[in-house]
Amino acid sequence: MLYSFRKGAFALAAAVTLAGTAAQAETHSVLIVDGGFFPPVVHVQPGDEIEFTNNSESVQIITGDAESWTSGEIELDSTYLLAVNEELPHGFVAVIVQGEADAGEGDGDTDADNEGALELYGEFTFEPAPI
Repeated sequence: MLYSFRKGAFALAAAVTLAGTAAQAETHSVLIVDGGFFPPVVHVQPGDEIEFTNNSESVQIITGDAESWTSGEIELDSTYLLAVNEELPHGFVAVIVQGEADAGEGDGDTDADNEGALELYGEFTFEPAPI
């Protein structure tokens, strides 16, 4: 009987440990590089965070689809942390203005100034990551 109790207690402890681990939020790293995001698709769960790190050669501003969120200016070698929830649109874009030290919408440039802009696209998904 004591063996059966120990076996049941061990199984319960293992289940509680695994359940607690599965519910922990993760932080996913995305690099902003000249030419794109790396990785371009981030596999997340609600409650996770995405940390964008600017490794490009200019200041960046990232905006969510439908302007649902914005990072503000991300200086060189700086980061922006986005909390993921189910209501956020899954796409994001960074606009790099060619030849300027700053980038993106809301930076004071007119549309004519942004004609040579390069847009970088990325997204996050709640789908499991491919193996």
